[in-house]
Amino acid sequence: MHIKLLYFFKHIYIYICMQMQLSNNFVHLNIIWCWSSCTDVRWEQRNKSHSFLPFMAPLFFLFKQVPISLLHIPHNQHSCYTTHCSMTTPNMTYFTSDEFLATFVPILVYWLYSGVYMALGLIFEEYRLHSKKEEDLKNLVSKRDVIKGVLLQQTLQAIVAFLMFKVTEGEVAINSTAESWPWPWPWFALARQFFVAMFVFDAWQYFLHRYMHLNRFLYKHIHSWHHRLVVPYAYGSQYNHPLEGLLLDTIGGALSFLVSGMSPRASIVFFSFSTMKGINDHCGLWLPGNPFHMFFANNAAYHDVHHQRFGGKHNFSQPFFVFWDIILGSHLPYSIEKRPEGGLVVRPVKG
Repeated sequence: MHIKLLYFFKHIYIYICMQMQLSNNFVHLNIIWCWSSCTDVRWEQRNKSHSFLPFMAPLFFLFKQVPISLLHIPHNQHSCYTTHCSMTTPNMTYFTSDEFLATFVPILVYWLYSGVYMALGLIFEEYRLHSKKEEDLKNLVSKRDVIKGVLLQQTLQAIVAFLMFKVTEGEVAINSTAESWPWPWPWFALARQFFVAMFVFDAWQYFLHRYMHLNRFLYKHIHSWHHRLVVPYAYGSQYNHPLEGLLLDTIGGALSFLVSGMSPRASIVFFSFSTMKGINDHCGLWLPGNPFHMFFANNAAYHDVHHQRFGGKHNFSQPFFVFWDIILGSHLPYSIEKRPEGGLVVRPVKG
């Protein structure tokens, strides 16, 4: 079922791109799903196949047709590149602009990707870090209220994004010197922007998150909202007090965008990726082959420790790295063990 939904949203994305008159600026990566099973996705590019679970499928759709202008590569650098399509085309409106996509694609990815995880949690109960019974009994907020809280945060997020893009309208993401350099320099410039954005986002979230735990007033009246989810699940990732959502996620994301200097088009990918990463950290599943678990020490099990009583003062880092916890002494190691009654459990490892 979720594969059909993914195809549906893919065609919506392609239609929007066609309206933007950018269809001639796409590089096709030939992403092909070779398995009909919901547990296997195969990505083929240049006759090299890599098998993945469907965790990355929504991001694959974003890369299915990648705009060359994302890289800001001048058309005279290589014959296979097309000319840069200006984001200020006369007949282009806000509703078909990169700014619009950067605002709303991550929200679309949030509900799509979390829905996939919720479905996987029902199918693969042996990989759950908490049983469904625990999820229903231990959590202090209803799923209905979680959905309403997330929608409120995403509304505030969209408003801030609109204002931010208005303020920075017309600015160039990569300076003219970098643009004039030959390939593959633009790729390195883009990678640098992503790394800077990840670092800024992590630093902002770590220190503000930790302070909200240390300050009793802030924890009781604001941050405790998020910890009503003792057993985290996918679409509860962005469930926060509105003020925390604004400070921690929305302003943190805006700072990472501004400091890194990325373009609105590049931010579509970055914020979709960071959204998926946050969902993965709260999904409550330890599925084999999950690339997020392979490449990030900060993952579903790591963050699950923080949501438990024994880990409330540990593992503050989110959403990418763990080095702030290690440097500042809040890192708590853990082990993942099998439950006798089935499923998995995360336990602290005492040093």
